[in-house]
Amino acid sequence: MGLLELSGGLLPALDEAMPGRLVPVLREFLQRHAEAKDVEGLLVDYDMRGLRQLTPRQGAQLTLPVEGTTAGECFNSQVLVSEPTGAGTTVLVPLSLRAERLGVLQVLFDEPVASEVLRGLQEVALATSYVLVACGSCSDVVEVARRAEPLSVAAEMQWNLQPLRAFATDQFSIAGQLIPAYEVGGDCYDYNVAAAHLDLSSLDAMGHGVQASLLAALTTAVMRNARRAGDGPVAQIALADRQLLARFGGDQFVTALAMRLDLTDGTLEAVNAGHPQPWRVRGGQASQVELSPQLPVGMFEATSYRPQLLRLEPRDRLVVVTDGVLEAGAPGAAFGEERLAGMLLATAGLTPHQCVAEVLRTLRTYAPKMHDDATVICLDWLGPE
Repeated sequence: MGLLELSGGLLPALDEAMPGRLVPVLREFLQRHAEAKDVEGLLVDYDMRGLRQLTPRQGAQLTLPVEGTTAGECFNSQVLVSEPTGAGTTVLVPLSLRAERLGVLQVLFDEPVASEVLRGLQEVALATSYVLVACGSCSDVVEVARRAEPLSVAAEMQWNLQPLRAFATDQFSIAGQLIPAYEVGGDCYDYNVAAAHLDLSSLDAMGHGVQASLLAALTTAVMRNARRAGDGPVAQIALADRQLLARFGGDQFVTALAMRLDLTDGTLEAVNAGHPQPWRVRGGQASQVELSPQLPVGMFEATSYRPQLLRLEPRDRLVVVTDGVLEAGAPGAAFGEERLAGMLLATAGLTPHQCVAEVLRTLRTYAPKMHDDATVICLDWLGPE
């Protein structure tokens, strides 16, 4: 199954299909062109712990756990899996857009599958991934399928602010995640991939629930507005500070970390407005990057923010967390900086997505009942082109 067949058949069919018909259209296409017996789309849920059917079928298992299943192995490794079953052959292909992991395409065959068909299925999965993301702007089909439980209103607001959870180029790879995914309120992160730089920000709004989400949404919108006007971290933070002061008079504030990475040489410009310090993993050591502490956004009149410059070396890893990570487990023993440093070293050889997933898995085990949002963002700087 080559590129000509794909572009000449599948893409127009998916483009014309109603969002709820994506799986049937895929099934018909692969039955006709690859002699597939059956096709299923499995999407990872918000917590990234279950793979859920995009088009549920009566009597079928709605959710497969990521851990301990072949589909989960495919999702975690991002490697195609082809294995014989009692009824033929099952092929599992990652559904991914750049580094964003959406789920798994499961295709059943009566016979062993030729290598050219396996390559064609990877093309099919890539095209399907782009269509799935595009459907999010016109339909709730994909969003509903991803939900293992209802989102709170605050979480609904926060997830609508988020960029793709992962992105990768030859120069960098980034991944981020919020927990608890279905109740998150005040945490928010954002990034922007430009021609010569990468913008990255992390926010933690005071309070909980809808009020915190409103505060985070306003701050995110203001910072994006400044960024899209060409402004860097200092101007983004300063404009957000003025907007929050004008509306809340110092009664509401947000801690923020805004950074801009120069993709030509690894120079990082950063402003830390009351946020936990970022961590750097380099040469077998994990340590905090000591940025000058400055006031949170929206607290006082005439606050002046200053940038700080540092240089990332190729293969450096930068990890940003909110205080929900460090304080998990309180009022008992908090997770803390020492445990976090140990986790960052233990996951240094993993991809950013795997690092984030492992840190949060450990955090859930340590503090099953979390009392605050927690965010982990991992950025690998691979070096200039």
